[in-house]
Amino acid sequence: MMMVFVMGSWSAVKGQSRTYANTLGLRDVSGDLSNAVNSTESHVEIIAGAGFAKKYVFLIFPTPVPPNSSVYVKLDNSSSVAATAYTGTTPSTTGTLVATTSKNIMAADGNQFIEINSTSSFNSVRVEVTGNLLGSNTRKLYYAFYNNTNTADCGSGMATATTVDAVLAVGAGVTSPNNAIDASQATSANLTLGTLAVVGVVSETVYFSGPSNTGDAVRTVFSIPSSLLSLGLLNGISVQAYNGGTAIGSPQTLSALLSLDLLGLLGSDAKYTFYFVPGQSFDRVVFTVGGVVSLLGGINLFDVQRVPSPLITNAGPLGDISACGTTTTLSVSTPQSGVTYNWYNVASGGSSLHTGTSYNVTGLTPGTPSTYYVEAVKSGCSNAMRHPVKINPTALPVVAAITGSTSICNGLTTTLSNATAGGVWSSGNAAVATVSASGVVTSVSPGTATISYTVTNSTTGCVNAATASIVVNALPLLSSATTASVCSRTLFSYTTTSNVPGTTFSWSRTAVTGIDNVAVSGNTGQINETLINNTSSPINVTYSLLLNNNGCTTPASLTVTVKPQLVKPNVNITSN
Repeated sequence: MMMVFVMGSWSAVKGQSRTYANTLGLRDVSGDLSNAVNSTESHVEIIAGAGFAKKYVFLIFPTPVPPNSSVYVKLDNSSSVAATAYTGTTPSTTGTLVATTSKNIMAADGNQFIEINSTSSFNSVRVEVTGNLLGSNTRKLYYAFYNNTNTADCGSGMATATTVDAVLAVGAGVTSPNNAIDASQATSANLTLGTLAVVGVVSETVYFSGPSNTGDAVRTVFSIPSSLLSLGLLNGISVQAYNGGTAIGSPQTLSALLSLDLLGLLGSDAKYTFYFVPGQSFDRVVFTVGGVVSLLGGINLFDVQRVPSPLITNAGPLGDISACGTTTTLSVSTPQSGVTYNWYNVASGGSSLHTGTSYNVTGLTPGTPSTYYVEAVKSGCSNAMRHPVKINPTALPVVAAITGSTSICNGLTTTLSNATAGGVWSSGNAAVATVSASGVVTSVSPGTATISYTVTNSTTGCVNAATASIVVNALPLLSSATTASVCSRTLFSYTTTSNVPGTTFSWSRTAVTGIDNVAVSGNTGQINETLINNTSSPINVTYSLLLNNNGCTTPASLTVTVKPQLVKPNVNITSN
């Protein structure tokens, strides 16, 4: 769960999905009761006579009510009315009574609901009105329904309920509870334990028009008096989400989130917006004031709605977020499908800067806060409001440039250094080169690797790095033949080649006994030479080769066997 406090503005539109009881069952009420089995705000009157007379009617649902679901029976007044649940009911039979719990709550329009809940499925409710001892009771019955999960539901509050359990209380209670769901920030519900130090609990439950969607938040516009400006006193105010009668997580207190720095902001009696994200599906939320505390005015709830959460990842209690340098990315923590997220740099008006679940902010000035706003808009709903995000940018730590050779031959090492103390070396491609804690780079294979020296400011947590691109050059190898033969006085032609493209070559040959040619050398990969063997035997002549690839050199040799030139024999023919 999480909570966040922000300031903002508001408007509202409802959306809901309900299943209504649509068939009349057994009854002992005469007249046309069809208005009790439709979805309009029309009603029927049930009159129970004096002497505690009873009148009842069964309202049957088109499909069974799922277990653990709440059914709501709407009446003008729920006193002297009992609502019970049955399974197997037909228009002519009662069916079987189902164990339920029930509670009287106030509808948003000022009428009342009887909430019925059971762990078992049922298909009807029996509504029974009891008369008084000396007079009759007349009750207006509107309809019965249960809420369905609906992703398009706008999340308006549909009803409230209050509890007061206080000892020696003076003025303890909840004033105008429906003001929290009346779609107006001009009015508020007030929860207070009164003006004396008492032991007790005062609470208000807000019922929403259906189960929440994943990622929904309870958005509450509220104010608190300056008398509460103590973290200890704020322990007495909590919020708890429920799904039916099942609590979602643990209660969250205001003091668990507030700090002394925030108390001055909240103590001005200004309206702030409170976001509470239960993290699971919920259909109601309970605000509680309790403990041994004099609240002297209590907490004011101006508006409570269930909305898609606009909260930002890593944001603080007031929507503040730290940033490093001149850019940062703002991201919605729990984005929902079907919700449009618009980003602004003004609280109202203006044009959207971007639409999406995240926004990359640029042009920040370290030391100067900037405020941006995100608005989560659900299609068909008009209760979105801009949620402010205050960015506090901090300068990045200064990191000197990396010095040292950035070109290395495969199989060798080089040492890099940085004048900034406390940094950490790392390699972006360990398959090409690794780097030690002291900056020694060891080549692994030919290629390019980015070596980083990263410095972290221990106070701000901001990180900056200097980088150097290290090129690991391959050692060239001779791929052409290493031996050859040639006849004396015949041109020897040889082309040097390597396994590494772009390799350059140089060569040399010393003077060799028996070979008339003087020493010679060349700086190309081509050898063209006519060797003269002045002996009658073959002589090996060695050429020393040097292969060079971007400064990485490899020696090699070529052995050429120079065969002697054949001597024509002199033949004397003597006549006899």
